[in-house]
Amino acid sequence: MMKHKLLYLLLTILLAGVFTPLAAKDEPTAQERRQWVEEMQNYKKEYIAKALQLTDDQKAKFFPLYIAMDNELRAINDQVRKEVRAVAGKKAAATDADYARAAELMYNAKAREGAVEKKYYDKFKTILTPRQLFELKRAEHRLAKEMMQHSQKSDKPKPKPTKKK
Repeated sequence: MMKHKLLYLLLTILLAGVFTPLAAKDEPTAQERRQWVEEMQNYKKEYIAKALQLTDDQKAKFFPLYIAMDNELRAINDQVRKEVRAVAGKKAAATDADYARAAELMYNAKAREGAVEKKYYDKFKTILTPRQLFELKRAEHRLAKEMMQHSQKSDKPKPKPTKKK
């Protein structure tokens, strides 16, 4: 009987040691998220600088503004996502007021994003040429498309090898 208890205790400790780190990896830490955001911003900066053929002077003036805009846009989306998750998490306990608040945030998000982009567009006009301003949106769309394609490729399950007959 003592052997069974000891075996059970060892298995419990072993399984806890194996699954705890795996469960912890489901949600990135705040530091991991900040690092990921920084890496994405750096990649985005390189991509846009190349696509727009920015000079060093333009890069120095443009990117602090662009990153500030990106941060404002992310804050809007984070707020909406947080509220939607909170309401969805309440399930049957969610009230009509909860749904109305979340829906309003969701429907107003695009307008808020547009206001932020317009504010920065007016600043970008003093740094970029009209052609570069035009190409900026196109470059952002191409980058988003490439990232989605890359994400879809990495999310696909790997095909199982077929058995030869």
